[in-house]
Amino acid sequence: MIYSEAYFVKEPTPLENLILVETTDGRILEVTAVGNALLKTLIENDDGEDEECMLTLANVHYVEGLSINLLSLGTFQRNSLTYIGKGNRLRVYDDNNDTVLEGELIDTLCKLRLTLFKATIAKEIAMAALYTYEK
Repeated sequence: MIYSEAYFVKEPTPLENLILVETTDGRILEVTAVGNALLKTLIENDDGEDEECMLTLANVHYVEGLSINLLSLGTFQRNSLTYIGKGNRLRVYDDNNDTVLEGELIDTLCKLRLTLFKATIAKEIAMAALYTYEK
């Protein structure tokens, strides 16, 4: 789930059926659209330097009012990505076995290193499973 339309390759498609999401602070937010999100990630290479990587995820939900982006492991699976969690690290790989996302486990969330597309300042996003309610 993405909180900003700026991540989408083109304007996301409005949803016909209402989907509600409950946040950890008790707010109920509406998923209003779905689309392809372009993510600009930071990956640490073998020399310990940061490299930028571009990744497009299909069928990502847009939820206005979220304060962070939330991506589930199911989103990665539906986009033919694989992931390995070991210790306090998570790595996500594409079909070529190249790392496209990496993050650090903090409690029950994995904080990924991501920058907003067309932005120069790095932003961090969190990944977690959310309960969604269809109405």
